[in-house]
Amino acid sequence: MYSLFDAKHVHLVGIKGVAMTALAQMLVGLGKTVTGSDVEEEFVTEKILAQLGVEIFVDFSPEHLHASTDYLVFSGAHNGSSNPEVLAAKEKKIPVVSHAEALGQMMQGKTGISVCGVGGKSTVTAMIAWILEFAGEKPSYSIGVGQARNLGRTGKYIKESALMVVEADEYATDPGIDNTPRFMFQTPTVTVCTNLEYDHPDVYSSMEDVQQAYLKFFQKLPNGGTLVINGENAELKNLVTQVNKQIAIVDISSTPSNAWHYSNYTAVKGKNTLQFSAQGRECTVDLVVPGKFNALNALYAVAAATAVGVPIEKALAAMKLFTGTMRRFEDKGIKHGVQYYDDYAHHPTEIVATLSALREWYPKNHVIAAFQSHTYSRTKMLLNEFAHAFAQADEVVLIDIFPSAREAFDPTVTSDLLAEKIVETGKPAKNLKTIQEAKEYIEKTVKPGDVVMTLGAGDLYHIHELLS
Repeated sequence: MYSLFDAKHVHLVGIKGVAMTALAQMLVGLGKTVTGSDVEEEFVTEKILAQLGVEIFVDFSPEHLHASTDYLVFSGAHNGSSNPEVLAAKEKKIPVVSHAEALGQMMQGKTGISVCGVGGKSTVTAMIAWILEFAGEKPSYSIGVGQARNLGRTGKYIKESALMVVEADEYATDPGIDNTPRFMFQTPTVTVCTNLEYDHPDVYSSMEDVQQAYLKFFQKLPNGGTLVINGENAELKNLVTQVNKQIAIVDISSTPSNAWHYSNYTAVKGKNTLQFSAQGRECTVDLVVPGKFNALNALYAVAAATAVGVPIEKALAAMKLFTGTMRRFEDKGIKHGVQYYDDYAHHPTEIVATLSALREWYPKNHVIAAFQSHTYSRTKMLLNEFAHAFAQADEVVLIDIFPSAREAFDPTVTSDLLAEKIVETGKPAKNLKTIQEAKEYIEKTVKPGDVVMTLGAGDLYHIHELLS
């Protein structure tokens, strides 16, 4: 079969997406000619793509396919396999695959570490990649963020390396056409699952559907493989009992009888510490990134790294130096005495964890959470959960829902409605509609000592460029 490894010129449809940008870096590293296309809108990946120097076309047209193009990869966005460039490639008999299939190809012949879960998978993937890099393993990796600070990039392919770390997404490969979960094309030897929550209601009609997708993915582990899980998640803990494979299960929780269990957690601004026991040995993980959730992310990463032979001392030393990723509790600086942060959190569970971590660092400050919900279906299905997710903020500022190209407009769910629901919980909240109006409101109302956290998977993060 003609694969990415055989191709000389690969065209990426939707190249600005974080997963596609990681793939672009891997392909350039393999010596391939890479071109791509996407919408004109600015993405968090712009800087990396500019450094790669690849040719990027605005919007989508069959004319963007060069005569030398001999392979095409498309994302689930921009109409997926119905995109005009995809259709033109098929007509020209150019091999076409989804991004999920392409990433699966890149894993072939490697000892793969896949990181899945609703919340934390990008950070844990970056942590594992950094540990392996720090340990001198020269891993290949694919991380779904705009930037991973310690690594300086988000995608890398090393032919000689036996190890590859990838983010494993449960979303559909080609929504509405091929709803196969994207992670099903991966072939891991080690799987990490950070959490199991209901998400992507446009693809999964129930929590049971989500569970079945994850169970099938866990079943892909070979006998002798390792599954690292968040043992505090009851749904996940129950699901693991149904895995019919001879694998090592690393259950990380606060239960003292577990081989891996944690105990004392302390946090002060600039440093978090979590004490834990690993197979009878007392250890400590020290971090400069905030939140108990990140301390637990570090434990999952350390457990995965040790499963492929990295000494635990080396993994913990790497974690002391881990400085995080773009749009994950990202420090956006201080302006006029006001501290600003940005985070990608777009699920209620993620928002709770992020704001709890913020409150640990700023227990007495006035905290404003500025949130842009992402997709109508998620907002509608989890409306009550979203309404209660802002308990650690003093007030909430919303802008209109960031729509997805994958779904139609739904007038029955709005940020106005979400604001009303938040107010019902006793928390001040208002929908300011646009980034510009939110910017003007924040500048007019904040005082020195206040802390502002922007949240969401949309484009609200651009507000930081506008604030004076």
